[in-house]
Amino acid sequence: MPRTPYINIWNPICKKFQWVRIVNIFKHYEKNNYYYSVDLLENNFCKCNLNKYMLISDEYVYRYHIESKYNNWINKNKSDVKDNNKNDLIELYNYAKKTEPRYIRFDAPNTNCELK
Repeated sequence: MPRTPYINIWNPICKKFQWVRIVNIFKHYEKNNYYYSVDLLENNFCKCNLNKYMLISDEYVYRYHIESKYNNWINKNKSDVKDNNKNDLIELYNYAKKTEPRYIRFDAPNTNCELK
């Protein structure tokens, strides 16, 4: 399980990569993988500053740390970025809000990026 405080993600709202701090890590039992609650404002390079926290699935994570490996950093090929549907973020939020209400105390993600 990743244990680094920062991971590199693809933010589908801003359509760019950014380093974010992990707040919580959860197991997604329906898809048998992990998802992360991340802090977007701490290291924010997104011009549309809409969400303070967001839930990100493994599909959006491109660099993370695994303790059991010799070379602890795991990278995915960034050319394989799928511009995932923003509705995936809302679907993940609804799943997490139902299964982890004690930890998910923020609103659903605002996916309308309107630059001012």
